[in-house]
Amino acid sequence: DQVKDLVHHFVDAPDTIRRRKVFHGWEKEKKKNQAKQTKELEKQLKEEEERRRKTSTILLIGPGQSGKSTVFKQLTILHGKGFSESKKRQFRKQIYANIVGAMRNLIYHANKAARKEDESLVEMSDELGFMHELLGFLEYSSQNTDAKDMVDHIKCLNEIHGLGGRYRAFLLEAATDEAKLKKALRVKKQIKHLKAKCSKYAQVKVPQYREQFYASFNISSDNKKYVQVISESPYKDIDMTPQLKTAIKALWRDKAIRNIYRRRQRFKTSQLDDSAVYMLQNIERILPAGESQSYLPSKDDIVHCRQRTLGIVEGEFKIKQQYFKIVDVAGQRGARSKWIPLFECANACLFVCSLAGYNRYLLEDKDRLRIHEAIQLFDDIVNQRALSRVPIIVFLNKADLFEREIKTVSLQHAFPEYSGPPEDFEE
Repeated sequence: DQVKDLVHHFVDAPDTIRRRKVFHGWEKEKKKNQAKQTKELEKQLKEEEERRRKTSTILLIGPGQSGKSTVFKQLTILHGKGFSESKKRQFRKQIYANIVGAMRNLIYHANKAARKEDESLVEMSDELGFMHELLGFLEYSSQNTDAKDMVDHIKCLNEIHGLGGRYRAFLLEAATDEAKLKKALRVKKQIKHLKAKCSKYAQVKVPQYREQFYASFNISSDNKKYVQVISESPYKDIDMTPQLKTAIKALWRDKAIRNIYRRRQRFKTSQLDDSAVYMLQNIERILPAGESQSYLPSKDDIVHCRQRTLGIVEGEFKIKQQYFKIVDVAGQRGARSKWIPLFECANACLFVCSLAGYNRYLLEDKDRLRIHEAIQLFDDIVNQRALSRVPIIVFLNKADLFEREIKTVSLQHAFPEYSGPPEDFEE
């Protein structure tokens, strides 16, 4: 507009002198505007430099599936701009992928368990362990009378096991002590009596319960057709069709899927993510009747949504006049080489460790517990030369899962030397 006005006044000027005045006036205004813009730009650059100087860079590091990305999303919600409605919609398909992936893994383990091949099952050669397996099944199936008989049978087996140790100890001393030989013979007689007492139950009832136990992992004939629907669905960019929604809900109600779901902590391959548990427990809300487009992920849904970090994700947050730049990096073994260049610019490292990892196995190594991987990785990190002057903060994540699982799976599962209360969360 200014240029148009200039041309208009320049053309309308009656003589050369007046045209010069118009031109010089425009030049003066142009320089004035340029000076103003330069001043504003210098102010912005100064503010940006001051902000950069006050910004602390924090690296989020830790093994895979420790919850680093969840911490990043929580910071975005609490101290960042949060998630707009359009951004929330983008999480919808990833949440659907979490649910379908979880259902696919449960079907895989249920089918293997029905064939007596699943890794979550106790080996039948471990007699006492397998009896406890059957006891859990009877209690879950509300077969209370049968469960009571199984408890008595387990007590009998425990007694035989204890007497067996005493018998062997007496035999070792019998060569030099005749009294020990007599004790050994008495113990042997007790063992024979107890075995006779247990044998009828072991020969009649145990095989019956064993067959019921394995049969409980057979998906019902009515729901077999839905297994195919799940297996044919894509792994990502999932459109939640009415057919797929029906299949997921029907299988989630199936007793076989529920039975294998209870054993999810024992999975080493085709593991069930911690986030998948949340998704399945909220399946009726996430997959409402009617159009799938009506579902808008909540903040909790987004926080629990599992999305593997493949590269480097950055975000800036302001907390009490202090600026922070959070850098979230992938934690899988193959991605850790990308961490090294970031060490030089870090003001602090937040090492995220999942407490629930004492009962979870690595995706990269099915025989290694995640907590052992975290301890080894932490040892490597604190001995990095580039981080010798950088504060390292340990963030113990997933305490809620740990508190729930410690009641059923002792810490000795990961640390056999632990001698404290096996089920005490506070200890």
